[in-house]
Amino acid sequence: LLRQHAHASLSDRLASRPFLTLIEKNWITFQLLNALQSLHDAGVCHGHLTTENVLLTSWNWVMISDVGCQHFKPVALPDDDPGLWIHWFEGRGREFGGGNTGVGTQEITVGSGHLGSNGEKRCTLPPERFFTPGLVKDATKTTPTELAYSMDVFSLGCVLIELFLNGERALHLGD
Repeated sequence: LLRQHAHASLSDRLASRPFLTLIEKNWITFQLLNALQSLHDAGVCHGHLTTENVLLTSWNWVMISDVGCQHFKPVALPDDDPGLWIHWFEGRGREFGGGNTGVGTQEITVGSGHLGSNGEKRCTLPPERFFTPGLVKDATKTTPTELAYSMDVFSLGCVLIELFLNGERALHLGD
């Protein structure tokens, strides 16, 4: 319902001219921090906050999309098989070769997921969402069964790094 009011995703906006100024980045950061706090105050965890899920109006007002999807996507993912991650979090859809990202690297976009110029998959999911199948469980490490607010904070940190580095991703899936 809100997509029609959005001018672009943050990911699209970071790749288009005129590039965001520092004051615009600070304004977007302020709105994202407040929006995430409002979600958490309402008892909602987003579960997959990325620059593709942050929508901007033409006046740089922020809207967070895909808020209800946390009920469908898995909380824990195996760290030795990227199949579930690719299915649920990388995105699907049209494929096209990306142009220059503005910093001298090529990027290939597949739906809402991104591959770097070296083919590495990029990720904003917190490390606690990944587990090693078959590993003997010890008392200190458990596989998460539900989302936590700290997971959203980690993802928001990745989004903010990407925002202030003009579209460069914070982490690769292998990290």
